[in-house]
Amino acid sequence: MTKQERLDEKIDEFISRQNSAFCLDDIAKDPGIMKVGGKSGVSQEEIQDLLLHGLQVFSSDSRTFIPRHLYFKDAQFLISPTDEEIGQGILIPGHRFFPFCAPFCYPWECSLFCVDSTQVGKVPQKVVALELAVMHIYFTLVGVEHMGEFLCEDQPSNLDVLESGEISGQSRVQITVFDLRTLYHEWGFKRGDAILCETHNWTEGIYTISYLSEEKRRGLMASSTKWISALETGFHKVFHTRGFIEEIDEQIAYAYYYAGTAILKTPPIHLGGFIELTNKVHILSMGFETKLWYEKDLKFSQYLKDIGSEQPSQSVAPGSLEALLDELNVSYSAVEIEAFLRDEFFRHKGMIAPDEFSDYTEAVILRIFGDRAKQFSEKQWAAIEKLFRKLWTKVSKSYNYFKDQVGGKVRNGLLVILEDYSQWMSGLSRRFTISADSPVQQVAGLGQYIASFTAYFELLNNIGPEHEEDAKELYEILPRIHETIEMMKQSTEEQLSAGMPQFPERPQLHLVQPDDDKPKHIFVFRITLKDTRPLIWRTVQIPGCFTLGELHYVIQDIMDWTDAHSHCFEINEIHYGSCPDHEFSSLDIENEHTYTLDSLNLADKQCFTYVYDFGDQWVHDILVSKIMPSSDFSETDWRYPVCLSGKRSSPPEGCGGLTGYEQLIEAFNAPHKKKSSEILAYYPNFDPDFFDVGVINEILYSDVDGDE
Repeated sequence: MTKQERLDEKIDEFISRQNSAFCLDDIAKDPGIMKVGGKSGVSQEEIQDLLLHGLQVFSSDSRTFIPRHLYFKDAQFLISPTDEEIGQGILIPGHRFFPFCAPFCYPWECSLFCVDSTQVGKVPQKVVALELAVMHIYFTLVGVEHMGEFLCEDQPSNLDVLESGEISGQSRVQITVFDLRTLYHEWGFKRGDAILCETHNWTEGIYTISYLSEEKRRGLMASSTKWISALETGFHKVFHTRGFIEEIDEQIAYAYYYAGTAILKTPPIHLGGFIELTNKVHILSMGFETKLWYEKDLKFSQYLKDIGSEQPSQSVAPGSLEALLDELNVSYSAVEIEAFLRDEFFRHKGMIAPDEFSDYTEAVILRIFGDRAKQFSEKQWAAIEKLFRKLWTKVSKSYNYFKDQVGGKVRNGLLVILEDYSQWMSGLSRRFTISADSPVQQVAGLGQYIASFTAYFELLNNIGPEHEEDAKELYEILPRIHETIEMMKQSTEEQLSAGMPQFPERPQLHLVQPDDDKPKHIFVFRITLKDTRPLIWRTVQIPGCFTLGELHYVIQDIMDWTDAHSHCFEINEIHYGSCPDHEFSSLDIENEHTYTLDSLNLADKQCFTYVYDFGDQWVHDILVSKIMPSSDFSETDWRYPVCLSGKRSSPPEGCGGLTGYEQLIEAFNAPHKKKSSEILAYYPNFDPDFFDVGVINEILYSDVDGDE
């Protein structure tokens, strides 16, 4: 056992013995802890860091600490079983006992003892098979992303199910549940009733339970204003003092701590019900993690504030590599820097001579700093080379290529992902307009996932025989890590695309005016989005003096597109577009702005196509329904395009083409499924059946009038 492990153990023992709050001086003077420190001793800063990250105490000032096992002793909370649980006579542990049990105690390891039953003492448990689709609601408050981890820890056989390529919402997993059939029957338990739990032992997860009828719950709710307000205040303090950096279970734990002990008795509502009831706490998906927040979206200004306020737990020594990285505003830590150096040794099979230090150091610096390295002063370059040489010497003395076969591959793979992520992040600001109010929870979640790589690099930089199995496991899941990152990047871009303008922004609609060129004909087009079921279509009337470029803008309006992607028309095997874009590199493109509809000699019932977004491939079939002489129409009809009719809303942009749209429709039709809720979260206002011809015509009229 290492010194660090012995110190952790002694601190845990000290906390478990306490029956009141304690301060740093008390624990620093503990004989067991002093013995571990030996002659060099243990600093109060080191103990403070371990206490604050050990999840066994609460502290408001980082000097005085309250053991959580004392704070939650005899605390009461409600569990409200679902209809499915009542029907099957079970209780799924899930997130029900957080924060009223230690984070190292799994929910199924908890014990329930009934105090108002003559038949049941300790509630028995059993293993049942349940559909994966219904499981996520029981894990929301510990992060649905971690549900797979809990399921596999509970029943290792679930790993085969979760890794199956045919996994779906109907896939069944094994899970340990509490068998409450007898109690439900004895209590006459029905929907609206609840189970009142009282914490007997926070560390081991031991509770006594009793029945609470719906009538009594209503009585408690009648006087619940103070309880709800206190918990809202607790969460408010969490959000403003601890930010979104904290994991969701810690957000919840500290909310109960900040709210005060009054809410630990006679709770009128369970935690999930509180979050549904209040408008001051929202469940927020951050891609890799789920958090609670005071708004439905995390704003970019708050993201920067919290990132900037996240300080290392221990002071950074002046002149150290950490201090230099902080001065240069580099997000990498010394751990990542060492990983880059070790990767150079691995890539060159350990054969780097001492006199080659400068060449390879420069290569590493360019990998880390990129073009920014050109802006460093001579003093900064000298400091970098001095500190890198020190670290290089350490690596060169300890590096063994033959022992680094698996670890080297994993390290290299993670660094490739890390570098790609850095380049992608630097490109976001060039492609999106990000303001202080822009929602960025996906960016934040992805950033936290990337930050978790530090623990991997720390392992790989100091890998020994005892860690070889860990390295092999990392190597096996490396493709999944890369896949997860790519999915999160895609999700981030979709969120940014939905909430922010993307370059190039749509140009102002400019329509050719009939005053300048009187139309010969008035055209009626039936425009259908190809291969959609049921069909999405519009009928539009357009003056013949409009160019194909103006027809493009009209289609953008009537289909609710945003002109964020390339497009082209194909008429009689000739392609028309706005410019020779790279997507058209193999095509001869005619300028769409030089051809009016009258000049194309379109025939009645003729068909041609309009393609928008060459990634998602939205192909529109355009049928010439009618061609009428302009003399039959008034000047107003020459002037305005008019949407005559249509059906169904167009697919959201960036939803993944027809395949993605079909998945979105499936989610809309079955919103209760887990996968559906995840998909619909990105398109909260989407209604596939919505169509309002009046709204479309107002847009068309305003565009024409706005051009005058």
